[in-house]
Amino acid sequence: MGMCLEAFVEQRQADGAWVPADKWEPEDGDDPWVPYEKRLVHTYNEWVWGALGGITAGFSPIAQARGLPADVSAHIMAHEGLVDEHTFHSWLTVREIMEYDWTQDVRQWFPSDRRYGPAQPLYAHCTEFLAQTLPRLWRLGRAPWDDVRIVFWFDV
Repeated sequence: MGMCLEAFVEQRQADGAWVPADKWEPEDGDDPWVPYEKRLVHTYNEWVWGALGGITAGFSPIAQARGLPADVSAHIMAHEGLVDEHTFHSWLTVREIMEYDWTQDVRQWFPSDRRYGPAQPLYAHCTEFLAQTLPRLWRLGRAPWDDVRIVFWFDV
């Protein structure tokens, strides 16, 4: 059984309201949607999601699950299938992601050999996210980057 992952980016406006940063599009007469390849955060890297959400990780995540933010944007709140008893929701600001210790050592499990590989820094497993996705998110906000956040959930 697989895991469904959804992640969307929001920006805080001057009035304090959060709005989607991803570009939502109508989909065949249905509610608006953001195609996966056009999302600001589009990764299925288990190391990245281990750090962001603690899913399938053998190390501490940035933060424990928080649920949806109370002030989540209407686009995300209206998302079909958002609330389910098997769904894990959370969110993080770009500042929190930047302050995380990406240099901590992690070890990969090799089930076929029933052993762990050598310790490596976490960033070695997350280079695309750290080198491409995170800079895209920086450009949406301004220091200290509390005005940009990722809202995400896993259906496990």
